[in-house]
Amino acid sequence: MTIVLLIGNSSIYIILILSMTETGAVKPVYINLVLHNTL
Repeated sequence: MTIVLLIGNSSIYIILILSMTETGAVKPVYINLVLHNTL
C-alpha cells in the first residue's frame, strides 16, 4: 500500500525507501515523506 501511494507521488521516494530498506531506517524516512507530502 505504501509503495502504491509513493508511486502516485513520485518514483524518487521509492528509490530512497528501497535504498534505506537495507539499513532498516524505513519507518522514520516513510513518516517524513508522508508529512512532507500531506503538508
